[in-house]
Amino acid sequence: MPRTLVFIVLPLLLAFAASAPLFVRDAESRPDPLLVSGQQRYDAYVRTERESMRAMVTAGDRDGARIHRERLRPASVAAGLSSDTPRPLQVTRAAARVLSLDGRRTGPVDLLDVESHTAGSGVAFDAIRDALWARDKGLVGSIDERLAGLRTELDRHRRGAGFVLASSLRVADRRRLAAALDALAWRLELAAEKLSASGS
Repeated sequence: MPRTLVFIVLPLLLAFAASAPLFVRDAESRPDPLLVSGQQRYDAYVRTERESMRAMVTAGDRDGARIHRERLRPASVAAGLSSDTPRPLQVTRAAARVLSLDGRRTGPVDLLDVESHTAGSGVAFDAIRDALWARDKGLVGSIDERLAGLRTELDRHRRGAGFVLASSLRVADRRRLAAALDALAWRLELAAEKLSASGS
C-alpha cells in the first residue's frame, strides 16, 4: 500500500514543482495592485486639473490657469512629448527633479509656482503611497514630514492670497527653502528607486 501511494503522490509533486515557476513568473508579470489603484486616482486628478485649467483660460483668469498648469508640471516633465498620462512612479521621479531645480533657483522662481509644484508632487506621491507603505513605512513618514515642512516654510512667506517676491527673501530664508525643497526631492527620488527596485 505505501508503494502505491508513492506512485500516486510522486507524479503529483513533480507536476506541481514543474508548474511552480509558471505561477511565480505570472505573479511577477502582474502589476502591483496598489500602484494600479494609485494610477487610477492620479489619472482622475490629472483630468480634473486639466479641466480646471481650461475653465480658467476660458474665463480669462491667467493666474488661476497658471496654478493648475504648474501643479501638472511634474506630470508634464514625466510625459515629455507624449499626450498620455504618465505613471505615478515616473511622475514622482520627475517631481523630484522639478523640486530640486526649484531649490537651485530660489531667487528667480516665483513662490506661487513652487507651491503649485509642491502640491502636484504631493498628489504624485499619494498615488504611490500605498505601494511604498507596504515596503517601507519609515520612508512614507519621512516624506510626509518633509512635505509638511516645505509647506510650513512656504507659508512663512505668504502675504494675503499670494507670496512675497522670492527675490526679496533674505539669503538665510532662501537657503532654508532650498534645503526643504532638496530634502523632499531626495526622498521622492529614493521612493521611486525603492519601488523600481522591487519590480513595481
